[in-house]
Amino acid sequence: MAFRTALATNGDSITFGQAVALDRLIRDLNGEFNPSYATENLWGSFAALWPRLGGTATAHKWNLIDLRDLDAAYRTTWYNSPVHSAGGVLFDGATNYGDFHGDLMTINQQSAHMMIYNRLATGVHGSHMGEYAGPYFIASINYSSSNMTNPNTNCVVAYGTVQSATATGAGVLGLHAFSRSDATYWHWYIRGTKVADFSYAAPAGTYNGRYMIIGGIAGGGSSTPVAYGSMQDAFSCIGAGLTASQVGKVSNAVQAYQTALGRAV
Repeated sequence: MAFRTALATNGDSITFGQAVALDRLIRDLNGEFNPSYATENLWGSFAALWPRLGGTATAHKWNLIDLRDLDAAYRTTWYNSPVHSAGGVLFDGATNYGDFHGDLMTINQQSAHMMIYNRLATGVHGSHMGEYAGPYFIASINYSSSNMTNPNTNCVVAYGTVQSATATGAGVLGLHAFSRSDATYWHWYIRGTKVADFSYAAPAGTYNGRYMIIGGIAGGGSSTPVAYGSMQDAFSCIGAGLTASQVGKVSNAVQAYQTALGRAV
């Protein structure tokens, strides 16, 4: 497996069982038949996919879509020492973050998604992924409340324009996704279920000079954080817009992956 080869360049490794779990995830996202749930070939929809597997900073940097050890391949560079473990990457919400060198010129504003699988049950707060100085992209998976049962998020849909929504009873654990596949709405999902819509007529096309990070949000045309977030990232991805059905299929595949690794929530 190419991922294991990439890990070995830094002296990292995974077990046979972990390799099997990752292989099943790849097969699911390529649409191979799975008797347990529906799959679809969505591999081409991902610009970057980080499995957060291997338990170290060097293991967690790799983008499974492009395993070159280059910034241009969206490898993650870590700052101020987020905590790396078998459970993923834990951000403190104060100083640490990951720069995956993602210029938004790769993302069509009317067709985009971002996802994070969170394992942190308490203290989830702040801004977790994205870029602020719009009107270029959704601000982030951005929790503005400490309520772990009824998470509230802000969606920056244009520079200086914020919409807010609460997912009553949804909790903060599992796969969190934002996706849009048209010019009208961003959709917010938790564990594959849509919990809110954000109305914004996005401009067509792509934009350069605008950067995304994880563990916070960037702003001002650089990867320097303007806000931070506390969350444990066990899987994350960005790419083209996905429908509600497709988000559900990704959620099922990612949940099965986490279950196989013994870290599902």
